[in-house]
Amino acid sequence: MAGDDVTVHKPTLEVTGKVAAGKAEEEFRNYKDSDRHALVSRHYALMRKNQTVAFQEKMQAKYGSFSNTKMTVWETFAALKGYVDSSDPDSSLPNLEHMLQTAEGIRAAGHPDWFQLVGLLHDMGKIQYLWGHPEDGQEGTADGDQWALGGDTWV
Repeated sequence: MAGDDVTVHKPTLEVTGKVAAGKAEEEFRNYKDSDRHALVSRHYALMRKNQTVAFQEKMQAKYGSFSNTKMTVWETFAALKGYVDSSDPDSSLPNLEHMLQTAEGIRAAGHPDWFQLVGLLHDMGKIQYLWGHPEDGQEGTADGDQWALGGDTWV
């Protein structure tokens, strides 16, 4: 990874008002009958079942030392080019494209620079998939178990 060249192309994102062109606002966050419904439903069922205090303690012990690797932001972006979030009912794009589109949407909506940066970096923690295991909900495939890496959270 270190030393790999990274080429990032600005995504084409047309923004009209609050939502991307070509998709009605009410079509976003469809958890009922989207093309990705079965995958997303499985993701959240496993998340509710498996995210426990004991699991959190296990992951803290595994990742809390930050000893897996050192990466630059661009190296992390490159590593996320092939990762697709199985919890998102709206997109099957690789995470790098999703992060760039998020930042561009925030910029196009006129929000401040700091918020654009947050949009760009918001999914970088998913890099954990590189050291994760399917049984821990950290599989890096588009249809694999990722319940420990992403998804909407609640209390």
